[in-house]
Amino acid sequence: MAIQFDPKGKHFTEVVAKIPQAVVIETTRGRIRGTIHVHPDHRLLDELNEEQAFVAITEAEIELPEGNLRASFVAVSKAELVWITPVEELSGGAHEP
Repeated sequence: MAIQFDPKGKHFTEVVAKIPQAVVIETTRGRIRGTIHVHPDHRLLDELNEEQAFVAITEAEIELPEGNLRASFVAVSKAELVWITPVEELSGGAHEP
């Protein structure tokens, strides 16, 4: 990735395009339906294997025992993940994100 500097020293990087993927995530506290953004040359598993400690989820619908929440963005600790699957892999029952 090329880094460019303007005359004042501010740096700019290339924009990285990512593909949105609807997912369902089970955590130790509840379930999240939302979107993960995956690099074009990566699988969902590749994104999870990155060194970052958190997974970014957009348009999240969060189901917790104490009630449901909605958020345009939520960062979930990878340590709290039980399982994750693309919505397109689900079969049986309602599975709209």
